[in-house]
Amino acid sequence: MEEPGLFSFEGPGCLVARRDYGFPPVKLPGWREADLGTSNLLQVLTVAGKGGLILRRAEFLEGWSRTRSGPALWKSLTAMAATGGLILECRLPKHARSLLGKLRSEGERPLFWETPSSGQIPPLYTELASQPRLLRLHLEHEWWTAMGAARGDVALLRIAVALAVCGTASAPELAGRLGITSGAVRSYLSWMEEAALIRRDGRRVELRHPLLGTLFKPPVPWLESVPMETNVPMETTPRGKTWDPIELD
Repeated sequence: MEEPGLFSFEGPGCLVARRDYGFPPVKLPGWREADLGTSNLLQVLTVAGKGGLILRRAEFLEGWSRTRSGPALWKSLTAMAATGGLILECRLPKHARSLLGKLRSEGERPLFWETPSSGQIPPLYTELASQPRLLRLHLEHEWWTAMGAARGDVALLRIAVALAVCGTASAPELAGRLGITSGAVRSYLSWMEEAALIRRDGRRVELRHPLLGTLFKPPVPWLESVPMETNVPMETTPRGKTWDPIELD
């Protein structure tokens, strides 16, 4: 399982596969596939079939878990894992951790695989190299759908702008560039990791892959509202500690 999209998992059992945007989906010969973004989960589970099942956009299971049919749903999934095998494919690390935790609470011992954090440009963008407008649309979709599942809003955009300029940086370097505390930067970076927006190399971080940086370099109209540094006086707490208002995001 060293290459993106290459799996040797055969089942029975359960695997959580976290796949970065733009990388090939999990494919196994003879396995059924269903996308929970477009399929009725209960119908998928009641359709008989041989072999294992690959559930794409498995993060939707979190919503199903909160319905009345939630307990029965997970019993069906664990039964499927014990017979033909089950692969839950999702995109974001925060969802992968949640799925792993739920499976473990159901008595499963799930395996885990994820796209290596190598900074590789996703194959989709290589294929779209001759179609710059479509490539740009996919980049924006990758970024904003991840942002929709992340915390931080403008704080994360400010860090993205800084990383687009400097390429790689440590938390203290970003704190100095943005005029906020290193502690706040570390929180923002952890939120960005949960949404697969950055990658780490020791104590330094950079955007998940180089093409994301093109979203934050001029001309980008909304960048005017994302200042690199602030001249606004910081608020002072009763204990005398200074806080940038953005830290309260």
